[in-house]
Amino acid sequence: MKAYIELYNKNYKKSNELILSKLDYYKSIKEDSFYQLYALFMLVTNFVDLNDDANRIKYYTDFKTLENDTTITKYLYNIHDVSLNISFSKMFLTRKELDSTAFYLKKR
Repeated sequence: MKAYIELYNKNYKKSNELILSKLDYYKSIKEDSFYQLYALFMLVTNFVDLNDDANRIKYYTDFKTLENDTTITKYLYNIHDVSLNISFSKMFLTRKELDSTAFYLKKR
């Protein structure tokens, strides 16, 4: 919750610091990958707002590995994935990178 509060308050770097310090722990919880899913979701969201493409891509790639995780419902995964794709399309639209904007708008 502390990391979410920092994200909500637009303290993206602080939010990431809080998440990254516990990311390995979240990954170690094998009986419920929601903790890892949500941590990665927040990291990617923060890196979009920080305009950090390298880390956005890195953590989104990690996020995508959870797509077929049986401890997460498909619906829950899809909600977070669609939200990230909307963020990506908005980011690329702001940059006037229309091909990339269209790519993410066409997903799901």
